[in-house]
Amino acid sequence: MTVLVADDDPPSRKLLDVILHKGGFQVVSAEDGPEALKYAEALTEPYIAILDWMMPGLSGLQVCAALRSAKTKIRPYVIMLSSKSDKGDIAAALDAGADDYLSKPFHNAELLARLRVAVRTLQYQQDLHHQIEQLEAMVHRYNLLGEIAAQTGEHRGTGLAGAGADTTHQLSADESDAIMQRVLADLRLGEVEIAPLISGETYQPAEYTAWAGLILESDGVWVDLLLEVGSTAMTTIFEKSLGRQPVSDKERQQFLAETHTIISSAFKTELQGKGFMNFAPILTRVAHTLGCRMTVPPKRESHRYAVAGVTIGLTLVWRECRRQMLSPNWLRVSDIMADAYPPREVSENPLLSKGTVLTERFIEKLVTLSEGEPKMEVPVFSASPLTIYFVAEAR
Repeated sequence: MTVLVADDDPPSRKLLDVILHKGGFQVVSAEDGPEALKYAEALTEPYIAILDWMMPGLSGLQVCAALRSAKTKIRPYVIMLSSKSDKGDIAAALDAGADDYLSKPFHNAELLARLRVAVRTLQYQQDLHHQIEQLEAMVHRYNLLGEIAAQTGEHRGTGLAGAGADTTHQLSADESDAIMQRVLADLRLGEVEIAPLISGETYQPAEYTAWAGLILESDGVWVDLLLEVGSTAMTTIFEKSLGRQPVSDKERQQFLAETHTIISSAFKTELQGKGFMNFAPILTRVAHTLGCRMTVPPKRESHRYAVAGVTIGLTLVWRECRRQMLSPNWLRVSDIMADAYPPREVSENPLLSKGTVLTERFIEKLVTLSEGEPKMEVPVFSASPLTIYFVAEAR
């Protein structure tokens, strides 16, 4: 993490520079208040500011007040540094917006300890801001989903398979095409032409790809569904389906995500009709994939559809996904809980429910729990590489 140091005394700046670099921090040094504000404007990531009280141009208090009034997503953590130790001065610094106060001369270990507090505080702010952004995006996406439903009518199951259907395979290419024909028709996109199935060619990512994933629990299979469109196609299906223009590229991508939510739901319903118990633990994701390093395995099924004057692609990847019992230290972000943990016979209120997608924080909690349980194992499904790619791209 970056620390902005503002102090007009060169030896003091040099001392702080040495201490901070040894502590693993990046350092930006300013020799007065105006220079500190100039550097602060250029910093794009959350940072810590250590401000000397007395500086030419602008005092540390004035710089602190300016930083607090700036419209940044995450406010910097400000530590006021001064030889003043009167309680009234400390109160004045905190009232000006400082988060902490350190008197000169200071102990190196104390400074580093206070910086670790600052780092934790900023990380909590980042996590909270990320959660708020995700919730806002989710609200907009579900509003779009409601708009799609209002325009097209509630999606109906394809009804291709009966309750006693053969479960020795997942879906045939014809069944996948029939699902897509029905969904695209429900989206008011008109007649759908099916191109011959593509096989054996090198995979070429489209400009935009929407991803969805299903776990076929009883069969031990993970299905990645990739909906592939160009920029023009994405705008065309948006306008034809909703009868209006998108307000931004972000709204186009969110529409594509919710369109794929409907498509994956149709596949889920069809597979359930064929006797496959399945669930979709992760929200649909969209990424700009032209020229990306996304790896799609050669064992795949690629479909192309001509609709409303544009081409839409659908690629299905079927891969093994067996339930595993893993030590918490072997868990990875995006692994899926295969059962509740602890088991319901152990606790009526488990820490994690079935279908929970593991995050760094969840894994940390499980690792902490395992410290007193050396043989502890957690039931999980490991996410596919495509899942991990799209989850990371959407962060």
